[in-house]
Amino acid sequence: MASSAMSERLRQAYLALPLSNAAKQRLVNIVYRTAGAAFRGMVHYETWRRVHKAVFAEPQPIAELPVSRLEAETRFEQASQLPVVSIIVCAQHGYAASLRCLHRIATNPPAARFEVILIDDACSDPHMHKLARIPGLRVETQTTAIGYARCCNRVASLARGEYLHFLSDRILIHEGWLDSLLRVFEMRPDCALVGPKLLLADGRLQAAGGVVWRDGSAWHFGHGDNPARSDYSYLRETDYCSGVAMVTRNATFKKLGRFTATDAPTHCEDVDLAFKIRASGARVYFQPASRVSQLQFGDVSANGIGRKQLENARAIRASWASVLEAEHRAYDSGVRIARERLKPHRTVLVLDHYVPKPDRDAGSRSVWDVVTTLVQEGWNVKFRPHTLWYEPGYTERLQQLGVEVVYGAEHSERFGSLLQELGPSLAAVLINRPLVAREYLTQVRRFSKAKVLYYGIDIHYLRLREQARIQGLRPNRELRLMTHLEPRIWKLSDLVLYASDSEVAEVRALDPAIDARVIPLMAFDRFGTPRKAARRDRARLLFVAGFGHPPNRDGALWLMRDVLPILRQRGVAFELQVVGANAPDDLQPFLAADIRMLGPVSDAELDELYQSSDVALVPLRYGAGVKGKVVEALRWGLPLVTTPAGAQGLTGIERIVPICEGTEQFAAQIERVLAAAADWEKISRDMIEFARSRFSREAMRALLADALRPQRATVPLPPRLTTVQAAGLGAGA
Repeated sequence: MASSAMSERLRQAYLALPLSNAAKQRLVNIVYRTAGAAFRGMVHYETWRRVHKAVFAEPQPIAELPVSRLEAETRFEQASQLPVVSIIVCAQHGYAASLRCLHRIATNPPAARFEVILIDDACSDPHMHKLARIPGLRVETQTTAIGYARCCNRVASLARGEYLHFLSDRILIHEGWLDSLLRVFEMRPDCALVGPKLLLADGRLQAAGGVVWRDGSAWHFGHGDNPARSDYSYLRETDYCSGVAMVTRNATFKKLGRFTATDAPTHCEDVDLAFKIRASGARVYFQPASRVSQLQFGDVSANGIGRKQLENARAIRASWASVLEAEHRAYDSGVRIARERLKPHRTVLVLDHYVPKPDRDAGSRSVWDVVTTLVQEGWNVKFRPHTLWYEPGYTERLQQLGVEVVYGAEHSERFGSLLQELGPSLAAVLINRPLVAREYLTQVRRFSKAKVLYYGIDIHYLRLREQARIQGLRPNRELRLMTHLEPRIWKLSDLVLYASDSEVAEVRALDPAIDARVIPLMAFDRFGTPRKAARRDRARLLFVAGFGHPPNRDGALWLMRDVLPILRQRGVAFELQVVGANAPDDLQPFLAADIRMLGPVSDAELDELYQSSDVALVPLRYGAGVKGKVVEALRWGLPLVTTPAGAQGLTGIERIVPICEGTEQFAAQIERVLAAAADWEKISRDMIEFARSRFSREAMRALLADALRPQRATVPLPPRLTTVQAAGLGAGA
């Protein structure tokens, strides 16, 4: 197990390595794979291990099952209420194909109420009549074949659901496919049609949405590629979705005249419907969380496919020539912009060390709130973690918000290309933390004209300087690096953001010409209500500590070693609940029966702890910037005991929360707060109002709207770039 001291020595050694970032990453992978046991308990290693144990949800080929089993297991319950969605299966490839399609639906039913209607397009298979025996299935039969589009149109008039889900009998759905599609209509009110990630039978990608070029030709985006790549894994707008598996609103489908069906040998009704939807003011989306596989029948040769594509392109061009000229790109030009219909100057690229984990640390929570606010305001957001790690659970949450998270080793040498591909769509690059800026700021200036926003989270050299003073340490390499690095980053950025007035003042003191602003550390949509004292035998104390952050480790040690023994000696009955992953070994000698180490908790569990505790403790002896745990206590109106370091950056907090210096004073203040329970309601009300005035979603929205105004000029590239490179602000991987 790596101790806190050992972790810090390894961190300093890593910073001192004279290697590029890419080389450092490779070295870390080798060391962790060969000697991982020696690093157990170290936050960075534990994160690395969790990430590298993750397995992408890449469906494998679906096994063939005997017909007898398919027949026995395929049945549907009759809905007692109107269905939410009508699943319409168009059968054109015989009994076995239709049965397999229906079996997958029956054995992976959606949570939403549904009905299933199958239309037999005059299949010649003599066994088709058996489908009518399936319980709960409605079967419509054509005596002459009329084609996919007309079959869907006919059955749509019989459907009772609010939504229509069109399926070819070639489709084999995967678990959760339909609920994921329906969820898009809730998340995006402008959605009128959505399609899933379409896979080939062998598990490779068939299509992640579609691209239509100016000449009318249409692409299945990503055909034949690995479906787990980041390019194919985020919710986004798309030109069209394949008609073999799509969901639309019943009312919209009827209002737009259903599929356009012709006698011509073309199959572009799905593209045509998507164009009609956009012409009505609505949008078409691709939902990667929904996965279906498509079996191949008929002519799948290159010649056959090419001939059909040419015929389809002519038909699309004939119907939508003016739209294609006005809104679509020339063939095979700017795929990244075309694949999600990016608008000029409406994209923000966010750079940080890792994918934010809002339930783990305040810095992550702050970045998360920035990203979610940008999404709510209609910005297209790209997120590139410096580690390029896929963080299970956290990555998917961003992707389902519509944020492209760039991950995978394939992108390690492609940052400059990413900037060039985004081109005029890129309005701004938001760089978080100084070491991330050191790696990428130079390339942003070289490859893009986008505005540069720098969010340092806190001023690192102030925190490190205070740490050295408190712990009696000599200035280390990191302190020396940050003292030179951070001011250079400020001068190269168009806008500098920090969460406290004092840090913004520090920036402006260096150079009044630097545009520095205060950004809310967090953006809350709801706040607590004033609380009254609860009667219990033991007071519930709460300390929220992300142990990857040195001030939290030091604070936890000081609290358990020095402060809590004083409370015990004075007969104060309490239970301390400590939240945070990877608690250091240094704390082991001081753990007792009245201390509960809860480890990491979810956002919902943390909210419950804030609401059910009596007093929040923030025993920080050093640090910089606004502390998330203090803001959370203010938000919920939980009486708070903290230090000058804990209260830093919150001008006026001293009027509602006493600030304590020293061990005796901190312990005494805990006693006073617990004894003054009658005053809790007023204290709680004042705390909530303080938080509401500074940390609301509206405050974050206003700051970002002003920061992203297009008329703000960017800092000229020379001569500062040369100066920064000489100081070690090198290009990233």
